[in-house]
Amino acid sequence: MRRVERVELRTEIAQALAAYQAEANRQRQDDGFSAQSFWKNRRDSLALSEVFATLKRMAGVDEACMYCTCSEAGDIEHFRPKADYVEHMFQWENLLLCCGICGRMKLDKFPLADGEPLLIDPSSDDPWTYLDFQPRTGNIVARTDPSSGEESLKGKATVEILQLDRRQRVANLYKKASARIVKIVEQILAEGFAERHLEELRTADGHGLLGWCFLGAGQGDFPYRTLRESDPNAWNACQQAFR
Repeated sequence: MRRVERVELRTEIAQALAAYQAEANRQRQDDGFSAQSFWKNRRDSLALSEVFATLKRMAGVDEACMYCTCSEAGDIEHFRPKADYVEHMFQWENLLLCCGICGRMKLDKFPLADGEPLLIDPSSDDPWTYLDFQPRTGNIVARTDPSSGEESLKGKATVEILQLDRRQRVANLYKKASARIVKIVEQILAEGFAERHLEELRTADGHGLLGWCFLGAGQGDFPYRTLRESDPNAWNACQQAFR
């Protein structure tokens, strides 16, 4: 999972979403109101078509799912499920992009703790604050606090809902990306750091693993720890680049 930078919508599109939301807020008390039908009847509008296109640009050149990053995104995803959170149905900050597999796994699941979401929102959270990566298996798991030994509740809920530790295709793609990154870092250690390595690392990644390597729990693993200790300038350049 990687952090996604949310962009601003054109004023006309933002206004159209606000109008849809106001209409949904008025109608939600009516008998027979269906959030699913209300959304479906507006999904093919010009406004939501542009929202979809904007989300795909936010997801990068591969237009990948914002949850697993391993499959092409299929449609607009409601972070807070529209059936239970009608008041967020058309809010731009609530709209993400996900693949069919992640969509079927998430459905209307949205656990809370003290009123706060336990599901990671890649457009507002740094996923690697809550998640860890297992290079040997390729699995994404909840990050463990080294001082308390407790798993991140947010990481644990996200992994359980999206089954990030049980999807072999996802694990295989993460493992391949990890191997590519390790190879470049080992090259830096052997030959010295150059600016071109930053772009090579970005190209090698694709799944947000650079955040784990240089900012998350991966900092303590080989070869990242070795780079940090042997070449602080290179390490700082990578941290700044992949923040």
